[in-house]
Amino acid sequence: MPATSERTLRLLALLQARPVWSGEELARRLEVTARTLRTDVNRLRELGYQVEGVPGTGGGYRLGPGESLPPLLFDGDESIAVLMGLRRLAGTGMEEAAERAVAKVVRLLPPRLRTRARAVAEFTESGGDGDAAVDPDLVAALTTACRERTRVRIEYRSHTGRTTSREVEPHRVAGVRRRWYLLAWDTAREDWRTLRLDRMHLRDTIAVPVFEPRPLPAADIAAYVLDRVSRVPWPYQAELVVQDAADRLVDRLPLNAVVEPITAHTSRVLLSADSPHHLAPWLGMLEADFRLADPDRDRELAAEVERIQRRYAAAAAHSTAAQ
Repeated sequence: MPATSERTLRLLALLQARPVWSGEELARRLEVTARTLRTDVNRLRELGYQVEGVPGTGGGYRLGPGESLPPLLFDGDESIAVLMGLRRLAGTGMEEAAERAVAKVVRLLPPRLRTRARAVAEFTESGGDGDAAVDPDLVAALTTACRERTRVRIEYRSHTGRTTSREVEPHRVAGVRRRWYLLAWDTAREDWRTLRLDRMHLRDTIAVPVFEPRPLPAADIAAYVLDRVSRVPWPYQAELVVQDAADRLVDRLPLNAVVEPITAHTSRVLLSADSPHHLAPWLGMLEADFRLADPDRDRELAAEVERIQRRYAAAAAHSTAAQ
């Protein structure tokens, strides 16, 4: 969002927060000159907001009494981006403030956007870190299906690369460990499934008949999704002992990594992948000293690490020689 637009929205929020502001106070809060403040006030008036000047020492501003505020000037994608960004505040101590902000955004959106924005607000949850790229139209369609209790048909690509057609009853969209997932009841498998949105293609929705909402499998959906995704089976596993605290390692590793504290400064890490070739690069993401817990069992991984070590050493030697 351009700086001027962001500042204009901040000005509007300030005017809504108090009956009257002096021009000096507003300029100080917005960190602008009195001239820039007058420009921003005029911009709000051009957008249809009745901003009145208040006479008196220094002058001031207020929103006109009893005025119906025009809708927020967000398009569909922008409104979803704002709502999902607010959902990421889960676990930061700002949940209550975020909920109030969500309610304000939904209430002030144009009617044509309000319905799907309300669905996004009601049926999206986050563990605080679902920051991967996601298609806003897909999020809107899935959360609307959650709200209207309509089944959806999807094409889904699994972690092995196999694509299947599925018919599911969507219940929640959850963001965990930098990914967004759909929690849905798979009608063919008759069980809950957690499906990554970036591996999903929505074919169509089935409006009739509506499905009956099922009791959710857990109170904390984000935690449930994280637990389910962490248990996805992979053909190759390796156990490491890492010289760093468990809470520091979690954000450096892939979603399916299992991290357990041994001491305050040592952790046991279980990594999984299709092969040692795919697993070895993650060792460089540890940013800490480590050793293989069972070198005999993980000889393939040790060989892969040595191969990478030789490649890096050769690159370093070439760079040193070039200097």
